[in-house]
Amino acid sequence: MLYFALSCAQIALFLDMLRRLPATSAAVLCAAYVMMTQVYFIYRAAFFDSYRFPVGSYGSFYYRTEEGVVIYACIFGLIYLSTVGLTARTAVTPRRAFSEDTRLHGLIGPASLVILAATLTRLMTIDPAILWYNNEYLLIGSQAGLLVDNPIFALLASIVSLIMLIAGVSFACAVLLRRWVSAAILAFCLLILSAIAVAGASRNAAIPAASVSVTLFLLGSARHRIWAGLMAVACLGTIAVALIGRSTDELGISGIPRNVALLFSEEGRLYVEVMFLNLSQGIFVTTDSIYIGGAFPDLYKWLSFSPFPSAIDGFDGIRHFQVRLHSFVPMSAIGEVYNFGWPWMVWFAAVLGLLFRANAKLDSARYPFIAIVSSLLIFVYFVMANAYPMRNVFRQFLVAYLVVCWPVIWPMIRRPLARTWPRARGWRAVR
Repeated sequence: MLYFALSCAQIALFLDMLRRLPATSAAVLCAAYVMMTQVYFIYRAAFFDSYRFPVGSYGSFYYRTEEGVVIYACIFGLIYLSTVGLTARTAVTPRRAFSEDTRLHGLIGPASLVILAATLTRLMTIDPAILWYNNEYLLIGSQAGLLVDNPIFALLASIVSLIMLIAGVSFACAVLLRRWVSAAILAFCLLILSAIAVAGASRNAAIPAASVSVTLFLLGSARHRIWAGLMAVACLGTIAVALIGRSTDELGISGIPRNVALLFSEEGRLYVEVMFLNLSQGIFVTTDSIYIGGAFPDLYKWLSFSPFPSAIDGFDGIRHFQVRLHSFVPMSAIGEVYNFGWPWMVWFAAVLGLLFRANAKLDSARYPFIAIVSSLLIFVYFVMANAYPMRNVFRQFLVAYLVVCWPVIWPMIRRPLARTWPRARGWRAVR
């Protein structure tokens, strides 16, 4: 009865958020994810027991239903409280604002060139032998997979998910604006980055198709929404192919054709079921992280919240203090911060609350591009926080906060630049 009451209360609060906020705000997306994973968690706990799937074996968890429902009810409450008192402006829709905003026409071209440079740099700095074939999970995305290991290339590898998301949104905008050269460049970048992610069996491989789908659905016409639906299907297919590579332990570009063939084979249905389980795996990881527990040195706690890459703060030297649930499953960020102690939990909750509130306050009609990118960033990294350690997600949350605050930050940067720029000082007139 308690869990049923919690579920009913969450539905009422969720409907209130939908009444006040756009469906694409980060708070609404993350709250919906929490509710869906809770339902799936209860289903899995009821129909799969530890006798059939021994704890510690490949792909098994404890399924602690009570703890999971209560913990995620608290997380849902945090999301809701962060939006209390906020109501989105609805005078102008994001689609209309996008069609009337001429600034994007001048930004798409330079953005495509920057993304192309980042993509080619990322491709050329991966060890080609490892990229073609390896049997070590996450090797392609690690520093060990770099052909040239230095802080710049390591930092680029760590933010590749951010690059994919911006590239996906930019590609959709280029298509809607009929900027076909930029669209072709960005499509090439998305194919390269997606192939690298699939070769590494990373779930981040779904980001390009997902970001294109959401952007086309929000900003496009009815016919663009058909393409948005197809991209959503492609997103699920990409995740399934990446997970097949993870299960076979044969990773790299050379294995992608075989994994695609397996998806369409007689065994494909099983891989699709695994894909849907994997999408909600974070709630199992978090409850197991809290149930199993663990002790962490203070330095590990501090550096887990560091905004700097390992080449600067030296986190790789203490990574061995990381507590893992299984050989292939680390603790989640939420589980780690719970084991860090109350001060760290309060700090992380405050950061998330401020992030959700700042995103909800953003005028999505005036800044449609920033609203979409920031909401998707927050949602992606919130999902990751349920399955990956704090070190993997906190810096990305800070990046998302910078994106949300960009309309405030840019005028502060632009004023001093305008005062010192030669053209603004009459240099051209004097010449």
